Amino acid sequence: MADDIKTAIEKVLGDKRYITRAQELSMVYHDRPISPQKEIVHWVEHVVKTGGARHLRSPALVVLCIPNLVND
Repeated sequence: MADDIKTAIEKVLGDKRYITRAQELSMVYHDRPISPQKEIVHWVEHVVKTGGARHLRSPALVVLCIPNLVND
């Protein structure tokens, strides 16, 4: 098992495609129109303004409660 891990690490470190892909993903992640700090402030203010932002809640929160109510 240790040899498999070592081989996998050496493969990743030796293959330029992994480095290139990591750089592409980093660029996508960091290319933001506003800073993360400003974005979180926006969403917190939005939730406060809309009284909890119920329109943004996942419908799964309601669906998950149903099986507990139907206990025969």
